[in-house]
Amino acid sequence: MGHEWSESKMPNWTDEQKQAIYEKNSNLLVAAAARKSERQQY
Repeated sequence: MGHEWSESKMPNWTDEQKQAIYEKNSNLLVAAAARKSERQQY
């Protein structure tokens, strides 16, 4: 389970490229969540 649904939609990227994309997406989500929580505090 997990990322299987997205594998079929992805081009044939290397593991390094996929890792970079996953990390980038995670960083964007974390940054967005941090900004959202900061706004709610004030």
